[in-house]
Amino acid sequence: MLRLIPGSPFLRLFLFCGIWSFTALSAATVEGVLHDASNNSPLDGVQIVIKPSHQTVTSGRDGVFRLSLPAGAYTLTFHRTGYALLEEKIHIEGDQAQSLRFLLQPTLLKLHEDMTVTAERDVLATFHSPAAITSVTLREFDLPRTTPEALMGNQGVWMQKTNHGGGSPFIRGLTGNQVLVLIDGIRLNNTVFRYGPNQYLSTVDPYSISRMEVLRGFGATLYGSDAMGGVLNLLTPMPEFSSERKQSVQAITKYMSADMEKTAHVDVRLSAARFALSAGASLRSFGDVRAGRGVGLQSPSGYDESAGQVKAALRLNDHWLLTMLWHKVQQKDVPAYDQVHQRGYERYLFTPQDRQLAYLRSTLFFSHPLFRQIEITASFHKSLEGRERQKNNSTVAVYEKDRVPTYGLQVQAHADWSGNHQLIYGLEAYRDVVHSSSVQVESVSQQRTALRGLYPDGACSYNGALYLSYIRNWSALSLHSGLRYNLVHIKIQDAIFGDTDLSPSALAGHCSMIYRFSDRINGVVNASSSFRAPNVNDLSTFGPFDNGIEVPAPSLKPEYGYTLEAGVKTRSDHSSLALFLYHTWMRDMITRVQAMYLGSSTYQGDRVYQKVNLQKAVLRGMEAEGEWQPAKRWLVRGNINYCYGQNLSDDEPMRRIPPLNGILAVVYHLSRHWSWTIESQSAATQTRLSSGDLSDHRIPAGGTPGWHALNTAASWRPGTFTITAGIANLFDNAYRTHGSGIFMYGRCFWLGLQVGR
Repeated sequence: MLRLIPGSPFLRLFLFCGIWSFTALSAATVEGVLHDASNNSPLDGVQIVIKPSHQTVTSGRDGVFRLSLPAGAYTLTFHRTGYALLEEKIHIEGDQAQSLRFLLQPTLLKLHEDMTVTAERDVLATFHSPAAITSVTLREFDLPRTTPEALMGNQGVWMQKTNHGGGSPFIRGLTGNQVLVLIDGIRLNNTVFRYGPNQYLSTVDPYSISRMEVLRGFGATLYGSDAMGGVLNLLTPMPEFSSERKQSVQAITKYMSADMEKTAHVDVRLSAARFALSAGASLRSFGDVRAGRGVGLQSPSGYDESAGQVKAALRLNDHWLLTMLWHKVQQKDVPAYDQVHQRGYERYLFTPQDRQLAYLRSTLFFSHPLFRQIEITASFHKSLEGRERQKNNSTVAVYEKDRVPTYGLQVQAHADWSGNHQLIYGLEAYRDVVHSSSVQVESVSQQRTALRGLYPDGACSYNGALYLSYIRNWSALSLHSGLRYNLVHIKIQDAIFGDTDLSPSALAGHCSMIYRFSDRINGVVNASSSFRAPNVNDLSTFGPFDNGIEVPAPSLKPEYGYTLEAGVKTRSDHSSLALFLYHTWMRDMITRVQAMYLGSSTYQGDRVYQKVNLQKAVLRGMEAEGEWQPAKRWLVRGNINYCYGQNLSDDEPMRRIPPLNGILAVVYHLSRHWSWTIESQSAATQTRLSSGDLSDHRIPAGGTPGWHALNTAASWRPGTFTITAGIANLFDNAYRTHGSGIFMYGRCFWLGLQVGR
């Protein structure tokens, strides 16, 4: 398997491509300036995407951007939140400099006025993509407590919370290791990502993210194993270059009533013509959650968190860009509230819970049609999860620790010819090594006994793939298709349960068509396949989970999904709409069943379970969202989601299927400085329960009651500082999302202050 070591072919590949970039053809300098069409003020922070060169630049504070382009025809796409997406064609002749001016029209609409990098592994306007894509920026009226909470209420995403430090996204009825999470396109999922709801999304600091993209549906072709329900891509902000040296500092603080949150965050940014850097740090303390009427304080649920991130960009020349990132999050003493209050534990903590990611990315731009852009990324990702647990009236405590370093390599190329053909092709490889340990401590005698870890120590997983994606454009029709070959190799040496050596492989593909009925209406049809290879967690877990004790299952096979979906996207000057219908067939689904260990159906007082490939299932649903701007300062937005899941093998509902849910919000912009919103989030009662749901302590007898929460917030931006304030759950209703082990906030007040830009 590929290893990134000094002197390897991959280091030489970096250097070769860099030298090649210096041989590019002569180019003309294009200087442009962007203004607000309503008041002629310069616009900074506008993203400009250049096709077919695949370059991306950002306008400075004076609204100016600069490009170096060889002779030819180009399409420039301009994007900034709060403005309508703009596309303009330009033509470069020879090496003569050009000066251009563009006007962007303000709009409150966001749906279909956005760009996506996840749907095609390339920058594309969401309106022109056949994908069902949700784009999320940090909310205008909110400073999110966690990354999962920033996603709550957004189209196509249901959030389950086992504990306050958790948050597991459901996409099209699936969660856990059936949903793939990325950071800047690099896998956050590793080989010990747990089956069912998990807390790993909470280990990403929301203040390190500029935007999130949720690809609902066909992600397996481009991103591989685990992308069965969809793909969640967390994108960190790109440092911005400027024609002159600049520096800035931004500080953010937030307080939530009852000490439920205290946050301090600072960002430092440096920029010059060839070098740009951003660095940030967060210190956060979360108190115990106070739920709504009749529930009150939920203790223990609070914890502390710290995070830091550094990202730098170096433009070696007009055709070679280096990007570097280091990101780290550390959490301490994160309680599993449901285990303490419902499962008989005196103490159950996730501590420490650390994650760090580092990568180096080299992006090269060429004028050759088959190599418009080549991107090479070398990454290192390390997760550390510790668990401490002790049952009531017991003198024995167990301390577990799992450390997983992951080494990754991605190589991707973009081809674009005749303006109507685009090809993206590449390879990627990841290597995980699991270091797992466990020790049992008797509190009276302090005797320590070493135990087998949750996983066999030294287990390895290798994940390699080749993929391609092709786009063919006609005047009114676009065809999007792709193919991926994925090979996974898992090697486990287990002295107790025996060794495992598996090499599952899979071929995944998709074919999509988008038909442009007019400039305002697009129709979409998608067909795709997906898969998930069993990981070390599936194959070798030996330890407790929510409902019992799990023993290893060394002979599992991949699980597969096949999806058909159809949709429509519409937009006008005052409204936008997206509607998708989907139907997914699944086979060889991995599920837990009751089993035996050492000749008994119980172990240490808990029921024994083991994973097997038993289930065939079907998922179908509807996702709809829309926006309406009835007047210049008013915006109404909402979404509604329905998912039906049926386990065909056992003729019962699938586990933890979200209920009918949605959101309705009204936004009013009093002026350029004042904004106000009120939103209603709702979910229906979920009574379609599987046998696993019926035995799940997190789901009330008879099902999870429906709920309604009303939230309001206001924002004031008089200059270089912003004050935001809000009240959550105005009616103080006690509720929890389906499958959750903790109630959401009761009525509470929060206040945030942001200083600097």
